[in-house]
Amino acid sequence: MTEIPHNGRILEGRYQLVRQLKKGGMGDVYTAKDRFTRDFVIVKKTRAEEARLLSRLKHPGIVKYLDSFSCLEDISGGKQPGTDIWLVEEYVPGETLSAYVKRNGPFDEAAVIEIGIKLCEILIFLHGRKPPVIYRDLKPDNIMLQPDGSIKLIDFGIAREYVKWEDRDTNFFGTKGYAAPEQYGGCMSQSDARSDIYGLGMVMYYLLTGDEPEDHIFSSENALDRNTLRNAVSPDFQRLLLKCTEEEPLKRFQSAEVLAYELKNIKKQIIFAGPHVAQKSSRDKREERMPETKYKNKQGLKSVLLVILTISACSTGILLEFILLYWLLT
Repeated sequence: MTEIPHNGRILEGRYQLVRQLKKGGMGDVYTAKDRFTRDFVIVKKTRAEEARLLSRLKHPGIVKYLDSFSCLEDISGGKQPGTDIWLVEEYVPGETLSAYVKRNGPFDEAAVIEIGIKLCEILIFLHGRKPPVIYRDLKPDNIMLQPDGSIKLIDFGIAREYVKWEDRDTNFFGTKGYAAPEQYGGCMSQSDARSDIYGLGMVMYYLLTGDEPEDHIFSSENALDRNTLRNAVSPDFQRLLLKCTEEEPLKRFQSAEVLAYELKNIKKQIIFAGPHVAQKSSRDKREERMPETKYKNKQGLKSVLLVILTISACSTGILLEFILLYWLLT
């Protein structure tokens, strides 16, 4: 974090700016101190739609709306039209998932599944609103990991309500590598619940591998690096991630409820097998059985030859047959 110009400036007679967290993009973001409650808060310049939307979302996995207001006075002391909105949110302790991975390395499969289930619960809430709220910007930088292990979405700058009769998004927004193809006009449809499922799949891929998704991902093939993924997860979880990130929305999981159900099934299998035991494919299991089968076949052949040679040796007394008999007995 860097110090902002005019550190200590007070907005709306209440929020004393402390540090600048982010500049540009959808708006400037600051930490501030609420002079009434003495709590730290987050203050950001944003569009009115984000403030309106966030004020109606009450969920433990979503950053809490506290206040919003038009601001005629710029932090530099100048005057500006009252079109910008200052949004005040709760201060969320902890660090983003992106910062955590950069500091500690990737999560293991069990931890990623747990995070995936928690994110599904948030998406189920959002997609269940009337009209549904599509988050559209699921990425590690927008997910806070708190000290108690819980997570929160912290930026609703490009979230939108789903409009049933529209055939595509009016504006294309998203983060390359995490945004679904339809958010950039890749499909003849608007972003919907399945767009967030795509983003969640990409988030889980990053948490498992530490690899940022490529920018040039919109092709006929799945965007994930299959070789990297194969080394990181069990076959069932690999298939789940590939389904989440299909280019065509119809090929993905069709709801967060279904995705959560599948994640919980894989979680049960990991608990049963042990946290570090990946499921083996049917081919692996067949290969494991092959040595035992070959051994049994060889032993059966030896038994048949043993009977024949014993009878022959007793009747002819040939030395060679006794030698072969000795080999079969050892």
